[in-house]
Amino acid sequence: MNKSGCPSEKESQSQLNPGIAARYLQGQEGKGIGLSNKLRAYVLQDTEGLNEAEANLRLGFPPDQRKYQAARTALEFLEVKSVVLYTASS
Repeated sequence: MNKSGCPSEKESQSQLNPGIAARYLQGQEGKGIGLSNKLRAYVLQDTEGLNEAEANLRLGFPPDQRKYQAARTALEFLEVKSVVLYTASS
């Protein structure tokens, strides 16, 4: 572990099965609400101080309406038992 409590790169690498990797790119902009509505949500965040979930709710959407069934189906088909998830989201 490093000072932040996160695994070091070497420790992270040891958790991976060499030669097996998958990347799932969902392609759903704005947590499934579409680009134009995402821009409307940004305006609410900037002008009213709402967070992302609050802005989506104000626009009549659930906080996150993305669907992950396709990824689940693929992982089940490949008989994957565990994953390490890396995300750019905070």
